[in-house]
Amino acid sequence: MHIDFESSGGFAGLRLTFSGDPSDLPEPTRTRLQLLVAEAGLLPRPAAACPRSAPPCHPDTMTCRLTISDAGHSVTVCGSDGQVSAPVAALFGLLRTLARGRPPRP
Repeated sequence: MHIDFESSGGFAGLRLTFSGDPSDLPEPTRTRLQLLVAEAGLLPRPAAACPRSAPPCHPDTMTCRLTISDAGHSVTVCGSDGQVSAPVAALFGLLRTLARGRPPRP
């Protein structure tokens, strides 16, 4: 599995990115990430089209773009805070934490 994630926007106009293979992450983080991907029901699915820059619903909203590739399948999910399902929001949260270079909380 390979993940490419970008989160941008917010009050300060932050841009966070994470790109990598979950197998390179420490065990608790890897398992949590794989569980969140499964709960979100993202794989297997055909690739989805996302606008290059989706307009946020509020000026200070963080907009995320996530692409997951695994075993010949790829899916891209785009959304802003409050516009995605709870499992996808949890996945976005974990990926933001990883993009900041902080270890996730258990």
